[in-house]
Amino acid sequence: MDSISNLEATSSPADQQRISPATSFSSSSSAASQARSRSIIHPFRIGDFRSSSSAALDLARQLSLQIEESIGRIGSTRKLVGHSSCINALTWSSGSDGKWMASGGDDNKILLWDMYGDFEAPIASCQGPRGNIFTIAFNASNTTLFTAGTDERIHVYDVSRLGSPSEADTPYFSNQTARQRIEQHDDMVRGISAHPSNDALFLSCSADGQIVQHDTRAQSNFSTRCIDHNCEINDVKYHPLTHDLFISCDENGGVWLHDARQAFSSATSANNTFVQSNGISNVSMERRGVVQKYVNLITKPGYTGLCRPEASSIAVDAEGDRFAVTFLQHLPTIYSINDPYPIATVSGKHLPDGSSIPVGERTYNNSSTTKHGSFSPLGTHYVAGSDDFRSYVWHIPSNEWLLERRRKMTEADWLEEGNPNFEGPLIGS
Repeated sequence: MDSISNLEATSSPADQQRISPATSFSSSSSAASQARSRSIIHPFRIGDFRSSSSAALDLARQLSLQIEESIGRIGSTRKLVGHSSCINALTWSSGSDGKWMASGGDDNKILLWDMYGDFEAPIASCQGPRGNIFTIAFNASNTTLFTAGTDERIHVYDVSRLGSPSEADTPYFSNQTARQRIEQHDDMVRGISAHPSNDALFLSCSADGQIVQHDTRAQSNFSTRCIDHNCEINDVKYHPLTHDLFISCDENGGVWLHDARQAFSSATSANNTFVQSNGISNVSMERRGVVQKYVNLITKPGYTGLCRPEASSIAVDAEGDRFAVTFLQHLPTIYSINDPYPIATVSGKHLPDGSSIPVGERTYNNSSTTKHGSFSPLGTHYVAGSDDFRSYVWHIPSNEWLLERRRKMTEADWLEEGNPNFEGPLIGS
C-alpha cells in the first residue's frame, strides 16, 4: 500500500485556489484489525505554504499558476433560460463534438440545447416524468435519450431528428412524449449509463438496491439482468474504453469495479443479494462481477476512529485511466482504475498566495444534496459543485506524478502529525 495526494482548487467565478484539510485513508478492513494496528494513507498537500521545503513551495506555486492560467482560458459564459426550478442533471451528446446538451430538473422538464447555436432558447423539449429528474444520458449514436428520477420509471425518447432539422429557425420538436417507459425499479432511479458503443444497452441504478442492465433489442419490454445489493445504489458508469467494465457506488460508501460479463451472466442468481460488509466473501463478490473494491475508510489527524462516507456520484475520465468519487461530508477523491487506494483528494483550503480563507468566507463543502463532477476532455482538470454555490476547478497531474507522492504512515506518525502544534515538513520527501 502507498499513500495519496491532495490537490488544491480554483473556484469559479471567484478564481480562488484552495487546498484541503489533511484527511487520510486507512488500510484496515475489520474492527479487530483496527484495534491492533493501522497504516494511514496521507495526502500530499500541494500548496500548503507552511511547509519548510523550498522545493515543495516552488512546486506548489508552479501548480497554482497552471491552475490560474487554465481557468483564465475558460471563455465567457451564457445563461441558458428554460427551466423554472432546480436543475439536477446535465449531459452532453456522445462523441467528440459535444454539440447537444440535455438538461432536467425539479420542473419535470427535459430540454435540449444546441451548444453551437445562440442559446436563446432550447431547440427541443420532452415531457412525461411525474417527478424530479435526477439523471439523463444519450446513447452512443445520440439517437435516443434516457431520463429517470423520483417517479421510479425510465423514460426513453427518440431524438434522432436532432441531426436533421426541417427548418433552421424551427425547433426540432416540442413536448415530445417517451416512446418507452420502463418500470423495472421500485424506488427512485439515481443513475443511468449508456453503453459507449452499443446503442441497445444501458445500465440503471436505484435506491431499491438494484443495478440493471437493459437491452432494447428485446421483443417485449426491454430485457433486463439485475444485480441486487442490500443498500441504495447512487451511481453507475461504464468504462469509456473497456466496455465490459463498469463502476458503481452506494450509500454505504462502497465503490466497486464490475465485469459485466460476470455480473450479468445467466449463471448469476438475481435472488442472491450482494452483501456488503467488512467481511464480504469472495464468492459473493465474484457473483456480482466485482473485480476491484476501492478503499474508502477514512480518518483525520489525531483521531483513532474510522468512517466510511456515503459515495454519491462517479465521474470517469475519457481514457478510463482514473475516476473521481464525490463523497458526502468528505472531499472528491481521485482513484486510478487499477489501484484500490486513492491517488488524490481535492478541496479548497487556501487562497492562491497561500493565505488562509478569510474569516466568514465559505469554501468547498459537500454536506447536502447530491453533487456531481466532470473531467475535462483530456482529463487534466476536474470540476465539481459545492454547497457554497460555486463551481470548483482543479488541475489534476498525471497518475504517475500523484503516485510518486503518496505517503504511507504508521498510526503513531499520523497521530503525531495530527497534533495541531505539529509543523513538520508536510510537503515533499
